[in-house]
Amino acid sequence: IQDRQAERGPQVGRKPRDVSLTERRLWPSRAMQFALKKTLAARALCCCLGIVSLATWSAEEGKDAGTVLGAAKTQAMVLRVNLNTEAKGDLFVVRTPTLDFLVRTQDLKDIGFKDPEGIVVVLDGEPHISLQSMKGVSFILDEKNLALEIAADPGLLPSQALQLQGSNRIRGVIPLNDSAFVNYAISSSHNYTGAGNSLDFSAEAGWRLGDYLLMSNGNTVPDASGGRKFVRLMSSATYDDRNSLRRTVAGDFFSTSREFSNGLILGGASVSKLYGLDPYLTRSPSQNIIGSVATPSTVDIYLDGQRIRSETLKPGEFQLNDLLAYGGARDVQVVLRDAFGRVQQFSYSFYFSDQPLRQGLQEYSYNLGAIRRDYGLSSNRYGPGVFSMFHRYGLSDALTLGWRADAAKGFYNAGPTATVVLGSAGVLSMALAASKV
Repeated sequence: IQDRQAERGPQVGRKPRDVSLTERRLWPSRAMQFALKKTLAARALCCCLGIVSLATWSAEEGKDAGTVLGAAKTQAMVLRVNLNTEAKGDLFVVRTPTLDFLVRTQDLKDIGFKDPEGIVVVLDGEPHISLQSMKGVSFILDEKNLALEIAADPGLLPSQALQLQGSNRIRGVIPLNDSAFVNYAISSSHNYTGAGNSLDFSAEAGWRLGDYLLMSNGNTVPDASGGRKFVRLMSSATYDDRNSLRRTVAGDFFSTSREFSNGLILGGASVSKLYGLDPYLTRSPSQNIIGSVATPSTVDIYLDGQRIRSETLKPGEFQLNDLLAYGGARDVQVVLRDAFGRVQQFSYSFYFSDQPLRQGLQEYSYNLGAIRRDYGLSSNRYGPGVFSMFHRYGLSDALTLGWRADAAKGFYNAGPTATVVLGSAGVLSMALAASKV
Protein backbone atom coordinates (compact mmCIF):
# COMPACT_ATOMS: atom_id res chain seq x y z
CA ILE A 1 0.00 0.00 0.00
CA GLN A 2 2.88 2.37 0.81
CA ASP A 3 4.46 1.60 -2.58
CA ARG A 4 1.22 2.54 -4.40
CA GLN A 5 0.98 5.80 -2.41
CA ALA A 6 4.61 6.63 -3.26
CA GLU A 7 3.92 6.13 -6.96
CA ARG A 8 0.88 8.46 -6.80
CA GLY A 9 2.85 11.04 -4.91
CA PRO A 10 1.90 13.01 -1.84
CA GLN A 11 -1.81 13.49 -1.26
CA VAL A 12 -2.99 16.98 -0.54
CA GLY A 13 -4.74 17.40 2.77
CA ARG A 14 -4.22 13.78 3.78
CA LYS A 15 -1.63 12.41 6.09
CA PRO A 16 0.04 9.16 5.11
CA ARG A 17 -1.08 6.27 7.33
CA ASP A 18 1.41 3.80 8.72
CA VAL A 19 0.49 0.21 8.13
CA SER A 20 1.88 -2.46 10.38
CA LEU A 21 3.27 -5.75 9.17
CA THR A 22 0.33 -7.60 10.69
CA GLU A 23 -2.16 -5.52 8.74
CA ARG A 24 -0.21 -6.11 5.56
CA ARG A 25 -0.61 -9.87 6.06
CA LEU A 26 -4.35 -9.72 6.89
CA TRP A 27 -5.53 -7.34 4.20
CA PRO A 28 -5.97 -9.08 0.82
CA SER A 29 -5.03 -7.40 -2.41
CA ARG A 30 -7.69 -5.93 -4.72
CA ALA A 31 -7.36 -8.93 -7.05
CA MET A 32 -7.93 -11.34 -4.20
CA GLN A 33 -10.95 -9.34 -3.00
CA PHE A 34 -12.49 -9.43 -6.50
CA ALA A 35 -11.94 -13.17 -6.81
CA LEU A 36 -13.50 -13.77 -3.38
CA LYS A 37 -16.58 -11.67 -4.23
CA LYS A 38 -16.96 -13.52 -7.54
CA THR A 39 -16.85 -16.90 -5.80
CA LEU A 40 -19.42 -15.88 -3.16
CA ALA A 41 -21.76 -14.48 -5.83
CA ALA A 42 -21.53 -17.71 -7.85
CA ARG A 43 -22.30 -19.84 -4.81
CA ALA A 44 -25.28 -17.64 -3.89
CA LEU A 45 -26.59 -17.87 -7.46
CA CYS A 46 -26.28 -21.68 -7.48
CA CYS A 47 -27.99 -21.92 -4.10
CA CYS A 48 -30.89 -19.75 -5.33
CA LEU A 49 -31.25 -21.77 -8.52
CA GLY A 50 -31.21 -25.02 -6.53
CA ILE A 51 -33.89 -23.79 -4.14
CA VAL A 52 -36.07 -22.59 -7.03
CA SER A 53 -35.74 -25.90 -8.89
CA LEU A 54 -36.50 -27.96 -5.78
CA ALA A 55 -39.44 -25.74 -4.87
CA THR A 56 -40.86 -26.24 -8.38
CA TRP A 57 -40.42 -30.02 -8.00
CA SER A 58 -41.64 -30.21 -4.40
CA ALA A 59 -44.85 -31.69 -3.02
CA GLU A 60 -48.24 -30.14 -3.55
CA GLU A 61 -48.63 -29.90 0.21
CA GLY A 62 -45.51 -27.73 0.55
CA LYS A 63 -43.05 -30.47 1.54
CA ASP A 64 -39.39 -29.80 0.71
CA ALA A 65 -38.43 -32.17 -2.09
CA GLY A 66 -34.77 -31.58 -1.36
CA THR A 67 -35.19 -33.37 1.94
CA VAL A 68 -36.43 -36.45 0.06
CA LEU A 69 -34.33 -36.39 -3.11
CA GLY A 70 -31.02 -35.05 -1.83
CA ALA A 71 -28.53 -33.23 -4.04
CA ALA A 72 -27.68 -35.91 -6.58
CA LYS A 73 -29.79 -37.28 -9.41
CA THR A 74 -32.57 -39.87 -8.96
CA GLN A 75 -32.79 -43.22 -10.73
CA ALA A 76 -35.93 -44.69 -12.31
CA MET A 77 -36.21 -48.47 -11.96
CA VAL A 78 -38.60 -51.31 -12.70
CA LEU A 79 -38.81 -53.66 -9.72
CA ARG A 80 -40.87 -56.65 -8.75
CA VAL A 81 -42.86 -55.53 -5.70
CA ASN A 82 -43.94 -57.83 -2.86
CA LEU A 83 -46.24 -56.48 -0.15
CA ASN A 84 -46.14 -58.53 3.05
CA THR A 85 -44.71 -61.48 1.04
CA GLU A 86 -47.59 -61.24 -1.47
CA ALA A 87 -46.50 -60.67 -5.09
CA LYS A 88 -47.96 -57.49 -6.61
CA GLY A 89 -46.23 -57.47 -10.01
CA ASP A 90 -43.69 -55.10 -11.57
CA LEU A 91 -43.84 -51.37 -10.89
CA PHE A 92 -41.96 -48.26 -11.99
CA VAL A 93 -40.29 -46.70 -8.94
CA VAL A 94 -37.81 -43.86 -8.42
CA ARG A 95 -34.73 -44.41 -6.28
CA THR A 96 -33.22 -41.42 -4.51
CA PRO A 97 -29.60 -40.92 -3.37
CA THR A 98 -30.81 -41.29 0.22
CA LEU A 99 -31.78 -44.91 -0.57
CA ASP A 100 -35.45 -43.99 -0.49
CA PHE A 101 -38.04 -45.03 -3.08
CA LEU A 102 -40.78 -42.89 -4.59
CA VAL A 103 -43.88 -44.80 -5.73
CA ARG A 104 -46.92 -43.41 -7.53
CA THR A 105 -49.83 -42.86 -5.17
CA GLN A 106 -52.20 -44.75 -7.46
CA ASP A 107 -49.78 -47.71 -7.63
CA LEU A 108 -49.73 -47.88 -3.83
CA LYS A 109 -53.53 -48.03 -3.80
CA ASP A 110 -53.53 -50.67 -6.54
CA ILE A 111 -51.20 -53.00 -4.63
CA GLY A 112 -53.36 -52.82 -1.50
CA PHE A 113 -52.85 -49.70 0.61
CA LYS A 114 -56.16 -48.25 1.82
CA ASP A 115 -55.15 -44.60 2.01
CA PRO A 116 -51.37 -44.15 1.65
CA GLU A 117 -50.02 -41.12 3.52
CA GLY A 118 -46.54 -39.63 3.46
CA ILE A 119 -44.41 -36.93 1.84
CA VAL A 120 -45.74 -36.34 -1.67
CA VAL A 121 -43.40 -35.45 -4.54
CA VAL A 122 -44.73 -34.59 -8.00
CA LEU A 123 -42.73 -36.16 -10.84
CA ASP A 124 -43.82 -35.54 -14.44
CA GLY A 125 -47.22 -34.41 -13.17
CA GLU A 126 -47.79 -37.61 -11.16
CA PRO A 127 -47.89 -37.58 -7.33
CA HIS A 128 -45.39 -39.96 -5.73
CA ILE A 129 -45.03 -40.89 -2.06
CA SER A 130 -41.78 -41.48 -0.24
CA LEU A 131 -41.73 -44.94 1.34
CA GLN A 132 -39.42 -43.72 4.13
CA SER A 133 -42.01 -41.13 5.15
CA MET A 134 -44.87 -43.66 5.48
CA LYS A 135 -45.54 -44.65 9.09
CA GLY A 136 -45.77 -48.38 9.71
CA VAL A 137 -43.97 -49.23 6.44
CA SER A 138 -40.52 -50.73 5.98
CA PHE A 139 -38.79 -51.96 2.82
CA ILE A 140 -35.73 -53.83 1.61
CA LEU A 141 -34.23 -53.80 -1.90
CA ASP A 142 -33.18 -57.21 -3.20
CA GLU A 143 -30.64 -56.08 -5.80
CA LYS A 144 -29.88 -59.62 -6.91
CA ASN A 145 -33.49 -60.38 -7.85
CA LEU A 146 -34.49 -56.75 -8.57
CA ALA A 147 -37.29 -57.01 -6.03
CA LEU A 148 -38.63 -54.49 -3.53
CA GLU A 149 -39.89 -56.16 -0.36
CA ILE A 150 -42.41 -53.91 1.42
CA ALA A 151 -43.76 -54.71 4.90
CA ALA A 152 -46.80 -52.76 6.14
CA ASP A 153 -48.86 -52.84 9.31
CA PRO A 154 -52.18 -54.71 8.79
CA GLY A 155 -54.10 -51.53 9.69
CA LEU A 156 -52.79 -49.84 6.51
CA LEU A 157 -54.26 -52.54 4.27
CA PRO A 158 -57.91 -53.05 3.25
CA SER A 159 -60.11 -55.01 5.61
CA GLN A 160 -61.98 -58.06 4.36
CA ALA A 161 -65.29 -59.44 5.58
CA LEU A 162 -66.26 -63.10 5.25
CA GLN A 163 -69.91 -64.12 5.50
CA LEU A 164 -69.91 -67.49 7.25
CA GLN A 165 -73.59 -68.08 6.49
CA GLY A 166 -73.32 -66.90 2.89
CA SER A 167 -75.36 -64.17 1.28
CA ASN A 168 -79.07 -64.53 0.59
CA ARG A 169 -79.52 -66.93 -2.28
CA ILE A 170 -82.03 -66.51 -5.06
CA ARG A 171 -85.24 -68.20 -3.98
CA GLY A 172 -85.92 -69.51 -7.46
CA VAL A 173 -88.64 -68.57 -9.86
CA ILE A 174 -91.93 -67.60 -8.22
CA PRO A 175 -94.79 -69.05 -10.32
CA LEU A 176 -97.23 -66.46 -11.62
CA ASN A 177 -99.84 -68.86 -13.00
CA ASP A 178 -103.07 -69.42 -11.09
CA SER A 179 -103.64 -72.86 -9.63
CA ALA A 180 -106.02 -74.92 -7.52
CA PHE A 181 -105.71 -78.03 -5.38
CA VAL A 182 -107.88 -80.50 -3.44
CA ASN A 183 -106.68 -82.86 -0.74
CA TYR A 184 -108.85 -85.47 0.95
CA ALA A 185 -108.61 -88.46 3.25
CA ILE A 186 -111.05 -91.32 4.01
CA SER A 187 -110.62 -93.53 7.04
CA SER A 188 -112.68 -96.30 8.61
CA SER A 189 -112.64 -97.89 12.03
CA HIS A 190 -114.34 -101.18 13.04
CA ASN A 191 -114.38 -103.35 16.15
CA TYR A 192 -115.68 -106.87 16.77
CA THR A 193 -118.56 -105.79 19.00
CA GLY A 194 -120.03 -103.70 16.19
CA ALA A 195 -120.27 -100.62 18.40
CA GLY A 196 -118.28 -97.52 17.45
CA ASN A 197 -117.87 -98.34 13.79
CA SER A 198 -117.25 -95.15 11.82
CA LEU A 199 -116.37 -93.81 8.44
CA ASP A 200 -114.47 -90.51 8.57
CA PHE A 201 -113.80 -88.03 5.80
CA SER A 202 -111.56 -84.89 5.78
CA ALA A 203 -110.73 -82.53 2.97
CA GLU A 204 -109.21 -79.19 2.09
CA ALA A 205 -109.38 -77.10 -1.06
CA GLY A 206 -107.39 -74.09 -2.19
CA TRP A 207 -107.24 -71.64 -5.06
CA ARG A 208 -104.20 -69.51 -5.76
CA LEU A 209 -104.59 -66.19 -7.58
CA GLY A 210 -101.20 -64.44 -7.88
CA ASP A 211 -100.11 -63.62 -4.33
CA TYR A 212 -103.55 -64.50 -2.89
CA LEU A 213 -104.57 -67.88 -1.53
CA LEU A 214 -108.17 -68.88 -0.80
CA MET A 215 -108.39 -72.02 1.32
CA SER A 216 -110.90 -73.93 3.43
CA ASN A 217 -110.84 -77.29 5.20
CA GLY A 218 -113.07 -79.50 7.33
CA ASN A 219 -113.80 -83.03 8.51
CA THR A 220 -116.60 -85.25 9.80
CA VAL A 221 -117.44 -85.50 13.52
CA PRO A 222 -120.09 -87.40 15.51
CA ASP A 223 -123.45 -85.61 15.94
CA ALA A 224 -126.03 -85.79 18.71
CA SER A 225 -128.06 -88.49 16.93
CA GLY A 226 -125.11 -90.89 16.78
CA GLY A 227 -124.37 -90.28 13.13
CA ARG A 228 -121.65 -88.23 11.41
CA LYS A 229 -121.71 -84.65 10.18
CA PHE A 230 -119.24 -82.47 8.25
CA VAL A 231 -117.84 -79.48 10.15
CA ARG A 232 -115.96 -76.60 8.58
CA LEU A 233 -112.70 -75.84 10.38
CA MET A 234 -110.79 -72.87 8.89
CA SER A 235 -111.64 -70.67 5.91
CA SER A 236 -109.46 -67.72 4.96
CA ALA A 237 -108.04 -65.49 2.25
CA THR A 238 -104.28 -64.85 2.61
CA TYR A 239 -102.09 -62.26 0.90
CA ASP A 240 -98.26 -62.51 1.14
CA ASP A 241 -96.07 -59.49 0.41
CA ARG A 242 -92.70 -61.11 -0.26
CA ASN A 243 -90.79 -57.83 -0.48
CA SER A 244 -91.78 -56.59 2.98
CA LEU A 245 -92.26 -60.11 4.43
CA ARG A 246 -95.77 -59.23 5.58
CA ARG A 247 -98.84 -61.52 5.63
CA THR A 248 -102.44 -60.33 5.71
CA VAL A 249 -105.26 -62.77 6.54
CA ALA A 250 -109.01 -62.28 6.35
CA GLY A 251 -111.15 -65.10 7.78
CA ASP A 252 -110.23 -67.69 10.39
CA PHE A 253 -106.70 -67.67 11.85
CA PHE A 254 -104.67 -68.49 14.95
CA SER A 255 -103.31 -65.55 16.98
CA THR A 256 -99.83 -65.90 18.45
CA SER A 257 -99.46 -66.53 22.17
CA ARG A 258 -97.02 -64.29 24.07
CA GLU A 259 -95.95 -63.70 27.67
CA PHE A 260 -98.97 -63.69 30.06
CA SER A 261 -101.39 -64.42 27.20
CA ASN A 262 -102.75 -67.39 25.28
CA GLY A 263 -103.25 -67.93 21.60
CA LEU A 264 -106.76 -67.62 20.25
CA ILE A 265 -108.72 -68.85 17.24
CA LEU A 266 -110.35 -65.79 15.75
CA GLY A 267 -112.51 -64.94 12.82
CA GLY A 268 -111.56 -61.51 11.50
CA ALA A 269 -108.41 -59.83 10.11
CA SER A 270 -104.72 -60.17 10.89
CA VAL A 271 -101.53 -58.38 9.76
CA SER A 272 -98.20 -59.97 10.74
CA LYS A 273 -94.50 -59.79 10.01
CA LEU A 274 -93.53 -63.23 8.74
CA TYR A 275 -89.80 -63.87 8.30
CA GLY A 276 -90.58 -67.40 7.16
CA LEU A 277 -91.37 -65.97 3.72
CA ASP A 278 -87.59 -65.67 3.25
CA PRO A 279 -86.02 -68.90 4.50
CA TYR A 280 -82.47 -67.54 4.05
CA LEU A 281 -82.92 -64.50 6.28
CA THR A 282 -81.45 -64.75 9.76
CA ARG A 283 -83.62 -62.87 12.24
CA SER A 284 -81.57 -63.64 15.35
CA PRO A 285 -78.27 -61.92 16.21
CA SER A 286 -75.16 -63.70 15.04
CA GLN A 287 -71.61 -63.44 16.33
CA ASN A 288 -68.69 -61.63 14.67
CA ILE A 289 -64.94 -62.16 15.11
CA ILE A 290 -62.40 -59.44 14.24
CA GLY A 291 -58.65 -59.89 13.78
CA SER A 292 -55.68 -59.06 11.56
CA VAL A 293 -52.87 -60.91 9.78
CA ALA A 294 -49.57 -59.49 8.50
CA THR A 295 -49.01 -62.10 5.75
CA PRO A 296 -51.28 -64.29 3.59
CA SER A 297 -52.80 -66.81 5.97
CA THR A 298 -55.43 -69.50 6.27
CA VAL A 299 -58.10 -69.55 8.95
CA ASP A 300 -59.95 -72.59 10.27
CA ILE A 301 -63.08 -72.11 12.38
CA TYR A 302 -64.13 -74.79 14.84
CA LEU A 303 -67.47 -75.02 16.66
CA ASP A 304 -67.31 -77.23 19.74
CA GLY A 305 -64.24 -78.94 18.27
CA GLN A 306 -65.75 -79.55 14.83
CA ARG A 307 -64.38 -77.61 11.87
CA ILE A 308 -67.16 -75.70 10.12
CA ARG A 309 -65.25 -73.39 7.75
CA SER A 310 -61.82 -72.82 6.18
CA GLU A 311 -60.86 -69.63 4.35
CA THR A 312 -57.80 -67.91 2.86
CA LEU A 313 -57.02 -64.43 4.18
CA LYS A 314 -55.05 -61.61 2.57
CA PRO A 315 -52.77 -59.39 4.66
CA GLY A 316 -54.77 -56.84 6.64
CA GLU A 317 -57.69 -56.76 9.02
CA PHE A 318 -60.46 -59.35 8.69
CA GLN A 319 -63.94 -59.85 10.08
CA LEU A 320 -65.81 -63.15 10.29
CA ASN A 321 -69.52 -62.29 10.16
CA ASP A 322 -72.73 -64.20 10.79
CA LEU A 323 -71.36 -66.98 12.95
CA LEU A 324 -74.55 -68.81 13.93
CA ALA A 325 -75.35 -72.01 15.81
CA TYR A 326 -78.26 -73.66 17.55
CA GLY A 327 -79.33 -72.26 20.92
CA GLY A 328 -77.12 -72.50 23.94
CA ALA A 329 -73.51 -71.91 24.98
CA ARG A 330 -70.94 -72.81 22.33
CA ASP A 331 -67.13 -72.78 22.19
CA VAL A 332 -65.54 -71.35 19.06
CA GLN A 333 -61.88 -71.73 18.11
CA VAL A 334 -60.14 -69.74 15.37
CA VAL A 335 -56.82 -71.17 14.09
CA LEU A 336 -54.56 -68.93 11.95
CA ARG A 337 -51.62 -70.23 9.88
CA ASP A 338 -49.41 -67.59 8.25
CA ALA A 339 -47.11 -67.84 5.24
CA PHE A 340 -44.18 -68.97 7.43
CA GLY A 341 -46.11 -71.86 9.02
CA ARG A 342 -46.65 -70.17 12.37
CA VAL A 343 -49.92 -71.12 14.08
CA GLN A 344 -52.06 -68.98 16.38
CA GLN A 345 -55.20 -70.21 18.13
CA PHE A 346 -57.91 -68.03 19.66
CA SER A 347 -60.82 -69.33 21.75
CA TYR A 348 -64.20 -67.66 22.23
CA SER A 349 -67.35 -68.51 24.17
CA PHE A 350 -70.70 -67.42 22.70
CA TYR A 351 -74.33 -67.90 23.64
CA PHE A 352 -76.78 -68.34 20.76
CA SER A 353 -80.54 -67.79 21.05
CA ASP A 354 -83.47 -67.14 18.73
CA GLN A 355 -85.29 -64.92 21.24
CA PRO A 356 -83.62 -61.54 20.52
CA LEU A 357 -83.91 -59.79 17.16
CA ARG A 358 -81.06 -58.47 15.07
CA GLN A 359 -80.53 -54.73 15.23
CA GLY A 360 -83.07 -52.89 13.11
CA LEU A 361 -85.46 -55.83 12.65
CA GLN A 362 -89.01 -55.77 13.96
CA GLU A 363 -91.62 -58.43 14.58
CA TYR A 364 -95.33 -57.79 15.03
CA SER A 365 -98.83 -59.18 14.74
CA TYR A 366 -102.09 -57.19 14.96
CA ASN A 367 -105.31 -59.21 15.17
CA LEU A 368 -108.93 -58.12 15.35
CA GLY A 369 -111.96 -60.42 15.26
CA ALA A 370 -114.38 -62.65 17.13
CA ILE A 371 -113.45 -65.66 19.24
CA ARG A 372 -114.27 -68.97 17.58
CA ARG A 373 -116.58 -71.08 19.78
CA ASP A 374 -116.81 -74.91 19.75
CA TYR A 375 -114.02 -75.16 17.22
CA GLY A 376 -114.09 -78.63 15.62
CA LEU A 377 -117.67 -79.23 16.72
CA SER A 378 -119.55 -76.38 15.11
CA SER A 379 -118.92 -74.69 11.76
CA ASN A 380 -120.06 -71.11 12.30
CA ARG A 381 -120.26 -70.29 15.99
CA TYR A 382 -118.41 -67.10 17.06
CA GLY A 383 -118.21 -65.27 20.38
CA PRO A 384 -117.46 -61.68 21.45
CA GLY A 385 -115.04 -59.41 19.62
CA VAL A 386 -111.41 -59.21 20.81
CA PHE A 387 -108.18 -57.44 19.95
CA SER A 388 -104.73 -59.00 20.24
CA MET A 389 -101.32 -57.59 19.33
CA PHE A 390 -97.58 -57.63 19.99
CA HIS A 391 -94.71 -55.62 18.53
CA ARG A 392 -91.00 -56.13 19.12
CA TYR A 393 -88.03 -54.13 17.81
CA GLY A 394 -84.30 -54.86 17.94
CA LEU A 395 -82.63 -51.72 19.28
CA SER A 396 -79.31 -53.55 19.10
CA ASP A 397 -78.09 -57.11 18.86
CA ALA A 398 -78.07 -57.18 22.67
CA LEU A 399 -81.41 -55.50 23.43
CA THR A 400 -84.92 -56.12 22.05
CA LEU A 401 -87.88 -54.18 23.42
CA GLY A 402 -91.59 -54.78 22.79
CA TRP A 403 -95.19 -54.36 23.84
CA ARG A 404 -98.09 -56.78 23.94
CA ALA A 405 -101.80 -56.38 24.66
CA ASP A 406 -105.09 -58.32 24.62
CA ALA A 407 -108.48 -56.66 25.01
CA ALA A 408 -112.16 -57.57 24.94
CA LYS A 409 -115.33 -56.10 26.40
CA GLY A 410 -114.68 -55.55 30.12
CA PHE A 411 -111.18 -57.08 29.92
CA TYR A 412 -107.63 -56.08 29.06
CA ASN A 413 -104.14 -57.49 29.61
CA ALA A 414 -101.11 -55.46 28.50
CA GLY A 415 -97.46 -54.76 29.33
CA PRO A 416 -93.90 -54.25 28.04
CA THR A 417 -91.38 -56.94 27.18
CA ALA A 418 -87.57 -56.93 26.98
CA THR A 419 -84.94 -59.40 25.89
CA VAL A 420 -81.33 -58.77 26.96
CA VAL A 421 -78.30 -60.72 25.76
CA LEU A 422 -75.85 -61.25 28.64
CA GLY A 423 -72.85 -62.11 26.52
CA SER A 424 -71.73 -65.70 26.97
CA ALA A 425 -73.79 -66.02 30.18
CA GLY A 426 -77.14 -66.36 28.39
CA VAL A 427 -80.27 -64.39 27.53
CA LEU A 428 -82.61 -62.66 29.99
CA SER A 429 -86.28 -62.25 28.99
CA MET A 430 -88.51 -59.95 31.04
CA ALA A 431 -92.18 -58.98 30.85
CA LEU A 432 -94.63 -56.94 32.87
CA ALA A 433 -98.40 -57.18 32.70
CA ALA A 434 -101.36 -55.23 34.00
CA SER A 435 -104.82 -56.74 33.62
CA LYS A 436 -108.46 -56.16 34.47
CA VAL A 437 -111.19 -58.80 34.37
